[in-house]
Amino acid sequence: MLAALGLLAAAGAVSAASSPDITTFKTSPVAFTYPPPRAFSASSATAYPCGGADLGARVPYPVTGGKISIDATTLAANVNIMYANKTNPTLFHDFSTYTDTVLDMSVGEWCAPGPDFHALGQPAGTNVTLLIIYQFYGNDSNPYYYTCADINLVDDGSYAQPAFTCSNTSALLNVASPKDSLVLHGSNFSDAQSGADGENVTITATPTAPLAAASTLAAASAAGSAAAKSSAAKSAASASASASAKASSARALTAGAGVAAFAMLAAMVAL
Repeated sequence: MLAALGLLAAAGAVSAASSPDITTFKTSPVAFTYPPPRAFSASSATAYPCGGADLGARVPYPVTGGKISIDATTLAANVNIMYANKTNPTLFHDFSTYTDTVLDMSVGEWCAPGPDFHALGQPAGTNVTLLIIYQFYGNDSNPYYYTCADINLVDDGSYAQPAFTCSNTSALLNVASPKDSLVLHGSNFSDAQSGADGENVTITATPTAPLAAASTLAAASAAGSAAAKSSAAKSAASASASASAKASSARALTAGAGVAAFAMLAAMVAL
């Protein structure tokens, strides 16, 4: 894992000083591919809770056993997935977390379990909005961006899963421990949900690509040039210390008791 983090740090080092410009993206650079996402607008991507997008087309989703598919088109950090059991949530405290923070995500697809809504006390017929919060990798001062998808819970037996890509091609998913993850209990959090956050669903997400595949990680580099990729691979060893520092910084941002995480919470509550 440390070697993989070193490669990721080296691949991102070229672009650390200048993160991607959100206005260059026509779709959310970290987005649901299933369930279908809400519309994306670069001009409002920092608007909480859903990047300024109106309520999207609501699709059926099983109470248990559902999948989420996410596509990242740039290196990302501090990725949190949340849900709210409201028809059109507008407040930060409408949402709850259900799994651990992904500290680092490389370019590619990622398929993972969705919330176990039965365990979370949410019955069939409930309207739910799923939310992804993320940052660009390599600069802790980057803003947070938001994107949503809208679903309606149905009994497992009546759910017909549509065809969608559900694969793991993201070469590195550095997942925080529960104690270092953002944990939020929404306004509708109930006793039935107690203990679920960060525990009910554990994302290990073993990628189909080797975890420390240099070629895959280099391809994820925002630098994009052959020279930058070669330089990233050669400097992997010297970047290990930097990677460790970046990982520690990311953990501080997302720690349930971390100062930066609570600062983010406070800012959003004020919206």
